[in-house]
Amino acid sequence: MVMSGATNEKSEKAERLLNLTLALLSTRIPLTKQQIFQGVAGYSGKTEAMERMFERDKDELREIGINIHVLPIDPLFDDELGYRILPSEYFLPEIPLSREESILLSIAANLIRENLQDEISQRALQKLLTRSDAPIDEIFDLKSQYQIQINLNEALLQLWKAIKNKSNIQFSYLSSSTPEVFTDRIVSPYLVTSRFTNWYLVARDLQDKKIKTFRINKMTNIVASNKTEYEVSDFATDIQPILDKFKGDTIKKVTIRADAQLSLDHRLIRKASFSESLKGSLLLTLNNVDEDEISEMVLWTGPLVEVIAPESLRERIRNSLTNALKAHS
Repeated sequence: MVMSGATNEKSEKAERLLNLTLALLSTRIPLTKQQIFQGVAGYSGKTEAMERMFERDKDELREIGINIHVLPIDPLFDDELGYRILPSEYFLPEIPLSREESILLSIAANLIRENLQDEISQRALQKLLTRSDAPIDEIFDLKSQYQIQINLNEALLQLWKAIKNKSNIQFSYLSSSTPEVFTDRIVSPYLVTSRFTNWYLVARDLQDKKIKTFRINKMTNIVASNKTEYEVSDFATDIQPILDKFKGDTIKKVTIRADAQLSLDHRLIRKASFSESLKGSLLLTLNNVDEDEISEMVLWTGPLVEVIAPESLRERIRNSLTNALKAHS
């Protein structure tokens, strides 16, 4: 019984520290002690007891490197103080990578994927290689040295070189409307990008002069073409609108219940504009989110999250799960 009680006490303390961290991290205005005691799950009892508990919690968070600031509630007056964790100090900043670092990370991501069949590492690799300065050709050249298989369509290397050299390419493309029918295309390639594990080429079709996207695994017989002059396009006016179409519809407000075990660095928590601590869980509010992106994040997070609203997103998640079960049953 003593062991069970001690274990339960540790669990409650860990949950309280997590709730406190999230509350101080998500607030835009410093929280007073009274607001913390009322809004953060885990604080109960007499005021003196809660204050001692809060002081111990602050010390423990600071010991593990989480800086809690004591700030005035109103910036014009310093007569009432509150507590806040600054997101800029808590989350890691974007890390710029050199070409050599990009190569090493790509190799590491591939090793992880091959050994663990990890979908996350595959997506990390795709995100890395879709940067405009990613050294895709160098990564391919290093395959033989490191004895690994980089599971990317070999066409990617040809396309990348054509983009860097600003040269047209010709290829056969599998029709989406008529299966097993290929059409010949000549294009001026501009960039490669990825979405949901598929690679795409953004290019201008030189037959009708329109900017289009081509799924790379539907392209065959890729060769350089000098029949026509390469056409340069403006990114903002010609290419960005095409990339915008890759996004789903925008949902103004999404409410999600997340298990307290969900990492504080998870994309859902980082994207949340507001979070409320509940017993054993968090209530997240996300504003103006891409429907496709939020659906993917929820599905990959699994049982740790539940969409509360809107109903249309709940229905989409249910349908996706139902289809997945049918496909694997």
